[in-house]
Amino acid sequence: MRNHRAALATLAGAIFLTAALLFLGTDYYVEKTGSQYICSPSSVPEGEAILILGAYVFPDGQLSDMLRDRVTVGYELYQQGRAPKIIVSGDHGRVDYDEVNSMKDSLINQGVPGQDVFMDHAGF
Repeated sequence: MRNHRAALATLAGAIFLTAALLFLGTDYYVEKTGSQYICSPSSVPEGEAILILGAYVFPDGQLSDMLRDRVTVGYELYQQGRAPKIIVSGDHGRVDYDEVNSMKDSLINQGVPGQDVFMDHAGF
């Protein structure tokens, strides 16, 4: 019985260690390979429009943290004059869920003129 418990404890420890290494290894890999595709806002070249991709919007219309970060960076790029227009692209495939109008409302509340924000309602 004692050997059985020791074997189970060893197996559980090995499984935990393997899972932890897999998790940390995956995190490291994504960070290392993805970092070459991320640029600072100051290094973004000028263009015709700034594209803001959608993310989750809460039922009350509030932006999720990820979406708020995206909208903030898009707004900052607009303020720096990187592009004269903003495209918000997100999910609006249901009547009760609307990422694009929530993003546009946020930008307008920050002072972006509505005519400078174009909406892609099918940006799934």
